[in-house]
Amino acid sequence: MPDIDISIHNPSQQQYILDFEVVKSTILAISLREQITFGYINIVFMENNEHTQLNIKHLNHDFATDILTFDLSDTEYINTDLYINIDVARANAQEYNDTLSKELYRLIIHGVLHMSGYKDKNPEQQKQMRNLEDYYLKVSCET
Repeated sequence: MPDIDISIHNPSQQQYILDFEVVKSTILAISLREQITFGYINIVFMENNEHTQLNIKHLNHDFATDILTFDLSDTEYINTDLYINIDVARANAQEYNDTLSKELYRLIIHGVLHMSGYKDKNPEQQKQMRNLEDYYLKVSCET
């Protein structure tokens, strides 16, 4: 299995704490368990306004959301850009009494699971997605 090229960008300049090695090992665990070959994954943290503008531009959704996942795959590897709304992540962490770090790990896992073929359009799919997020948080992320 090739090495996965993972990059994290923070144009929002907001403070957060993530361990890059935890991010990488979590993505590798998903890749191995789901038998998915990733080429690269770009993770971009954005503020609410810019993230919502991206949502409008690409999905025609005029509302804030926590993550946008874009499939940029080629024939050999699965490639993706994950755009995370750090403001929504912070609000979600506060609402669920979690740390911002744990919520950011969850969102990264969520995006990678989407790229692994999982959907969250109905309650059954949402439950499966949440269970997998919890599983990978438990086995991979020390939050």
